[in-house]
Amino acid sequence: GDPDDPARDRWEQEFAAADTDRDGKLSYDEYEAMMYHEDPQRPKYLDGHDPAAHRGEDEDHLMKLFDKFDVDRDELLDEEELFQLVQAQHPEDIEGQLEGLAGGEREQLRRQLEGEWLDEAAKFSRYIMYELDQDRDDKLTSVEWAMYEFT
Repeated sequence: GDPDDPARDRWEQEFAAADTDRDGKLSYDEYEAMMYHEDPQRPKYLDGHDPAAHRGEDEDHLMKLFDKFDVDRDELLDEEELFQLVQAQHPEDIEGQLEGLAGGEREQLRRQLEGEWLDEAAKFSRYIMYELDQDRDDKLTSVEWAMYEFT
């Protein structure tokens, strides 16, 4: 491997800390002490992303959305607030799909497309909650929300 790789440096530091007898090997007891300890297991990274890396425009945009849709001002997004947030990101192409249609046909297709969008928004908001809600309380804190990436 690359000797300048930060992951290698981290592993070497962790290995050195676990190798308590300094023999250059991990005994089973040393390995067990390294893997199974009483320290709290709070992830520094979520899906490989450092929370500190979410700064700047993306975070500002996320926090503005969070604040706008936190209607009860409890500093949490509950399931309904998250659904409203996702629903508000309405696809712009519905009007394009309605071009050339008139009257009742146009309105019927609009209702169908909007209904499909509501179904998708509900599914997507449940997915976001599942992915980001670290403590499984069905509410997102601003820290949990800041982990979201728009792709």
